[in-house]
Amino acid sequence: MLQEANKDFVVGVIALQGGFAEHISSLTHLNVKSCEVRNQSQAEKCSAFIIPGGESTVIWKLMRPGLSGYIKKCVIDYKIAIWGRQAEIAGQYLT
Repeated sequence: MLQEANKDFVVGVIALQGGFAEHISSLTHLNVKSCEVRNQSQAEKCSAFIIPGGESTVIWKLMRPGLSGYIKKCVIDYKIAIWGRQAEIAGQYLT
């Protein structure tokens, strides 16, 4: 289940394509808890998501139905944040 905002805030980085490692590294540098997300059970531990660089249509096609459905539900039902960026740009601004 999605964690409450005041408990162990964890940013899930969708780790299917793109520069997810750079995002994890930048978040670690900022002392922000993060994890790689490849499936719904990993996503359920997160308070927000980053979709790293890469063609967004391709990323959504790579996501398994459970994962993409869960993330969409989080946005609609829980109003959680999702940030989609090119990894190179994020790395320049976050480190």
